[in-house]
Order: sequence, then structure tokens, then C-alpha cells
Amino acid sequence: MAENTNTSQRLRSLREHARRLGPFEALSGSEFLRRLYVAAKKALGRYSYRHYAEDFGFGPTNYLHLICKGTRPLTVSAAERIADALDFKERERRYFVLLARYESSRSTVEREVFFEEIVETRARSFGPSEARDGFEYFSEWFHAAVREAVLLPDFRPDPEWISKRLLPRVTPEEARRSWDLLIRLSLVHRDESTGRWLQSEARISQPAGARGLGIVRYHQKMAELGKECVTRVPSQRRDVTALTVPMTRALFERLKEEAEEWQRRILAASETLETCEDIYQINIQLFPLTRERSEDKTP
Repeated sequence: MAENTNTSQRLRSLREHARRLGPFEALSGSEFLRRLYVAAKKALGRYSYRHYAEDFGFGPTNYLHLICKGTRPLTVSAAERIADALDFKERERRYFVLLARYESSRSTVEREVFFEEIVETRARSFGPSEARDGFEYFSEWFHAAVREAVLLPDFRPDPEWISKRLLPRVTPEEARRSWDLLIRLSLVHRDESTGRWLQSEARISQPAGARGLGIVRYHQKMAELGKECVTRVPSQRRDVTALTVPMTRALFERLKEEAEEWQRRILAASETLETCEDIYQINIQLFPLTRERSEDKTP
């Protein structure tokens, strides 16, 4: 009886922490479960992964420990059980289960469909319109391109002009929606003395609400454009290279620092331009082609 009472008390504590954390800030089910466990352990003191699994009805196993470590995916059935135990609201439950569907799927097509649903569900969770707009800004590649395009000497805030000038071409409706978004976020403004449109700030990092999935979506879209440019753009107008090299953690950290410094120099140089001729995208990708040795021990 005492054990059941303890389990009930711990579950109430988990629900309280889950309400504060919220699943929408997580990019995966395992990430949310890690955050929840850390918060619960801090509050409860002696709290093990065995207790964690028992509280969700999995029995005294290391199942949740493996999920939190990232060595096992969160299954859909497990996600549904956890969502029910935490009393998630309908949209929270849908989001959390979608994360599990995305992680569990082995089909590229299915994963893309699930990710689109995840992004849509996440966007609807925002309250203030500024947060939704910030999320939207990084969810499509062309919003950043339109913002930079105001620097072109012949720029016109006309959907038809924007549609024809961007590469790849967007629809006039997408161009109109993008321009309206930039206005709402105050990322561009009109100079009353000259009548020209200008960027409100030379640099932009993350508008409110753009964290998490918005940034993930932005990088996905830009990576897709990079893939397409190999056949879409003439070689004299692009530079695409790739290296496959052996790596250590120390070298990895060094390359990250050098890449960040290089980006800072590029931004500084671009800010000195009085005018421009084209808008370019620069992607820097450094990712593993082998598993970590610890991943090889996955059951």
C-alpha cells in the first residue's frame, strides 16, 4: 500500500512539472522525458529511472533510461501511455505522440509528413501573434530571402516582382504573405525621405517564438535548396564542395569555432556594402557519417 501511495505522490509531482515544462519546447520525446526526469529528481531527491518507469506503468525496467539516453526510440504506444498518465491536453497529447511517430518511422516520406504535422501543431500552440509570426519566419526559406532582397537597387514590395526575382521562384501569394510577415515583425521599414524600403536591423538571429522546430525547419529548407542548386544553378554562379574526413572531439570543437569566426567575418563584410547585386545563401554543415561507439551497444 505504501508503494502505491508513493507512486501516486510521485505521479502528481510529475504532472506538475510536466505542466511547467510543456512538451512544445522539446524537439523529441526523449528530450522532454529527460527534462522531466531531471526536474522530478531535483524535487523528489531519491528518484531513480526505475521509479520513473514504474510511475508510468512500465514496471521496474530501464526502458525509460534507454529512451532518455537516446539509445531506444520512444514508441507510439509508450508515448500515448505517458501522455495519458501526465493528463496532457488534446493538443499536447497530439504533439507528443507525433514526436514518437516521427522518431519511430523508417520511411523518409512518412517522416516528412509527420514533421509537417509536428510543425503545424507546434505553431498552433503559440498565444501572442508575435510568437506565431516569429515561428513562421524561420519555417520557410523565402522569408529571409525577401528581407535581404530589399537591399537590391531595383527592389519593389510587389508580390509579382518578388515572385519572379527569387530563385527558386515562389508564388505571388507566398511573396505577399512573406512581405506582410516582415511588416508585422518590424523587420523592414520605409524611409519616408527617400521612399525606399530598408532593413530595420542589419542582423537578425531569432525573432520571438522562433526557437526549436522553427529553426530546425529553416535548416531543413536551406539544406534542400543547397541540394537543388547543384542542378538548378550554373556552376559559374555557385560554389559547392564537400569533404569526408576523420574526426576527434577536439578537432570537431575547433572546426566549430573556426566556422563561427568565418561567419562573423562574412556578416561584417556584408554590412559594409552600400548596395548589392544578388542575394546568396551560405550553408555550413558538419555532421557524422559513423555512430558513436556507445551507440553500437544499443539493445
